[in-house]
Amino acid sequence: MGRVLEATILLASGFEYAPFALAGFYLEQIDCYFTLLNQCRRAEDEGESPPNTAFVGFHLEGMLTSINQLHDLVNGLVRIRLFEAEIDQRLGRKELNPRQYAILTQLLDRSGPLALGELRRSPWYLGLYAKLTDNPRTSS
Repeated sequence: MGRVLEATILLASGFEYAPFALAGFYLEQIDCYFTLLNQCRRAEDEGESPPNTAFVGFHLEGMLTSINQLHDLVNGLVRIRLFEAEIDQRLGRKELNPRQYAILTQLLDRSGPLALGELRRSPWYLGLYAKLTDNPRTSS
């Protein structure tokens, strides 16, 4: 119930994505989450004031972690978009040929690294070189 209230308060305060980001943080730190909840309950039972300080600190750590993760994600997306704009401009200025442009855009669509051998076996790559005498299928 507390998480529902927390999400409702955050949403009502304009933090549209915070509840989802915090849910991810809490899930990653689930052991710490429950440990702190139990500590807060014990602190309240023992009459400590304020009993929820440790959990509030944990919540704020979650907010900061979530903000930093989103910041890094956005920066990564901006870098990709800037690189895409750069290769578009270079194609327009004829600093890249259409084959080089096609290779770069295909690589940008991948989510991770690609070994050279795997690249050379890719159907789209083979299609780029199908009409050349130096066909990558026969090259070592």
